[in-house]
Amino acid sequence: MLVKEIVEPREGFQCEKCGNTYQTLDEARRCESNPISPFKYEIGDTVKFISGSEHYYHSLSIPTGVIEERWIHGLPRKDEPAHANVYKLRIIAGKGKGLIARQFEDEIIEKVGKHGEQP
Repeated sequence: MLVKEIVEPREGFQCEKCGNTYQTLDEARRCESNPISPFKYEIGDTVKFISGSEHYYHSLSIPTGVIEERWIHGLPRKDEPAHANVYKLRIIAGKGKGLIARQFEDEIIEKVGKHGEQP
């Protein structure tokens, strides 16, 4: 068993695969039972991604952003995947320029370079 008990900063159980913590041993074990995939993108990569609602085609946009952070998502909420790779992006071009976006890896269309690179 890989699950370890943690005491600080709060009591609970931690998934040894992704590092997320849970109040119960059962939740941590469920999290650990999911596979992990390597990250496709690095911090500093410039990427194009899907932004908006798939249910409202007219509100979809494809901005460009720079990856500032990345982490592995733990147990899913709603229809989110477990152990999906997640990225924090600062939008540098397109709708929402200057804003921060949180995107799952499957919402990223392509890498277009490293931030600050000349084409």
